[in-house]
Amino acid sequence: CPGFANAYYARSLIEPDYSRKVSDLEQVTKLVPGNAEAWMQLGQAYLVLQNEVKAQQCFAEQKKLRSKFGQEPDHY
Repeated sequence: CPGFANAYYARSLIEPDYSRKVSDLEQVTKLVPGNAEAWMQLGQAYLVLQNEVKAQQCFAEQKKLRSKFGQEPDHY
């Protein structure tokens, strides 16, 4: 349900465990794939977990969305 994206995103912002943060942000990007901010946050979380490949994929998606929507991502 896309309505849960807000809750997942909010929880990810305060979650100290980066594995859980990644899980929440992956849910957000599945529910609202056009949310560039969530992709950026997910990329940063993957960097903390030292998964550079996944981080780069997230940053590439964020960049694609930013250029597609002209700096304004789709929100929840």
